[in-house]
Amino acid sequence: MNRILRVLLGSAIVLLASAGPVGADPAGPTDYLTTIDAVEPMTEAISVRMIGGDSFFEITQLQPVHILVSGYQGEPYLRIRANGVVEENRLAPTTYLNEERYGAGEIIPDFADAKADPEWVQVATGGRYAWHDHRSHWMNEAKPPGKGPGDTILEAVIPIVVDGTEVQVSVSSVLQSGPSLAPALLGAGLAAVLVTLMIAGRLPVVAIAPVSVVLLAGLAATFSVPVETGPPITLWVPPLVAIVCLVAAAIVRGRATSPLLEVGLVSIAGLQLLLWAVLGRDAVVKPILPTELPWSAHRFILGMAMVVGVGLIGAGLKQLQEAFADAVQTQRT
Repeated sequence: MNRILRVLLGSAIVLLASAGPVGADPAGPTDYLTTIDAVEPMTEAISVRMIGGDSFFEITQLQPVHILVSGYQGEPYLRIRANGVVEENRLAPTTYLNEERYGAGEIIPDFADAKADPEWVQVATGGRYAWHDHRSHWMNEAKPPGKGPGDTILEAVIPIVVDGTEVQVSVSSVLQSGPSLAPALLGAGLAAVLVTLMIAGRLPVVAIAPVSVVLLAGLAATFSVPVETGPPITLWVPPLVAIVCLVAAAIVRGRATSPLLEVGLVSIAGLQLLLWAVLGRDAVVKPILPTELPWSAHRFILGMAMVVGVGLIGAGLKQLQEAFADAVQTQRT
């Protein structure tokens, strides 16, 4: 069990170290909703949609046609062959700008050239792909000056060629009003009752049920978006580690082992749950979430996770205090 504890501690450190955005730039909570206003001329050969409110533009091939998406300088950026193979132009500056939501010019390598002959590299199959298209979202972390909820903050066209026919996809993005705090507060309130009972009864194992709900919410968010959008493992790994720790704590509870083992397991579970809540905190204040789970339900679970995480850490500290008191009493007697 000591070996298990060391492994779990190492897992917690790795997760904390890798919590920031590395590589992919996944969809997150946002203040904007981008809609597809028109596809001209209409075609039944493709479908397009926005993912995560305004984060990713997705195109799907519905018929065996050749599709070509133009980049920001008019260069060939993305193509889908008739057989569904998706290829990206390695020499297109757009390829590198699209790696991040707020792509900046300094990330473009020297060899990228909009005028060069395309160098195609396969990135997917199945005739579907999603990417950060900067024509479809606001390109600044600060909100647009002078704009309020309900205002249109951009209108643009994404040019696509379908079997030689030029198709223009018109999009517009609207600033949304903030969400209600009620679901998160309700989740936190109900969790506070559970935490009080948990600490009073010295039964942190009862937290397995709410932590399992958190895990389901994380998995729902992971599978709500295409894999190429890079959903982070921190959506589901922290609650999974927390469940493993709580189960291990229940196994060692009451056995002839050091009480520090149970304390450590419970505390790690609390830290993992708190990590999940902190990483997802924007969901409380931003109106649009990249998950198919009802947004109010996700915010409820987020509030619950925050309080249960703190409660588990508190339960671990209480157990540590009691173990210390018992040791002092034993020495005196």
